[in-house]
Amino acid sequence: METFDITPPGGYYAGDAGVVTFEISGNSPFNDDDPLEHKRLYQAASEGNMTVQLQGYTIPVWGDRHNLYPNEVYETVFNNKLLPEILQKQVEFLFGKGPFLYTPSIEGEGAHAKISRLPVNAPEITAWLESWEIAGFESHWDYLLALIQDYYYTSSAISCFHFSKARELPELGMPVAALSRVDSSTARLGTRKKPVPGRPLRDNDLEYILVGDWMMPSSSFDVYNRFSMSTPLAAATAISWVKDRVPGNEVYPYNRWYQGLKPWIKASNLTPRYLNSYLKNALNAHIHVIIPGVWIMNQKNALESICREN
Repeated sequence: METFDITPPGGYYAGDAGVVTFEISGNSPFNDDDPLEHKRLYQAASEGNMTVQLQGYTIPVWGDRHNLYPNEVYETVFNNKLLPEILQKQVEFLFGKGPFLYTPSIEGEGAHAKISRLPVNAPEITAWLESWEIAGFESHWDYLLALIQDYYYTSSAISCFHFSKARELPELGMPVAALSRVDSSTARLGTRKKPVPGRPLRDNDLEYILVGDWMMPSSSFDVYNRFSMSTPLAAATAISWVKDRVPGNEVYPYNRWYQGLKPWIKASNLTPRYLNSYLKNALNAHIHVIIPGVWIMNQKNALESICREN
């Protein structure tokens, strides 16, 4: 079987006689006006506007065509020997000793002014936060800690607002019964609007959030209204998606450091496997067997003859 591949400025040809590589001089991929670089830019832009149809909703794809960007980040980072601990230190540093209410205090004027924070005792807010766990939701400590972790991995903070039945009667109590964290790997933005050809979806077009297992798109997904500051109490349950803006992508957030470090992280993760494979295989190959090709062909012909007769 012959194969032929061209990858400027060269390529290879594989035939019965072996493999031959070649190079086309004068066509360097490092030229400033390389048309392949322009092609990659157009391809990346088109992939960033990819959508999928699910349960009557149009859903922008989050990631490089696979719609599994959070899973990709989690798996790549967790397989590294250093990154999980570094990110965990950042999470612990931001979380500190836990949530507490403060009020700003300004001392002095002008350039000599000093701003400090003074702790505030708010029994109503404290009682509301402690009521989450009593009502069957996760504690506010677990909620905030998980939200910080999501932020450092995927630059997202996705929260589900659980409203009380009397949410439109504030005199009866807090309209929000509790908040719970939604894992970014399970959430995607969606809309029922029909996409306009030639116009990519924008953030304000996406009024729903679908939650489910995106490793199995054929499974059933829960659909929630996206939390809106203009009509916060319109739905009994709503999900807010706080995210970092990324230049060139208005819909989903992307980790600022991950894309540039991804090749290095993957190489670092593979290095121990290569070393162990070398120690296990290369150093133990004391015997090298050469099998004559004629013998292989005779065996092949004999097996083919048996197959034809039977």
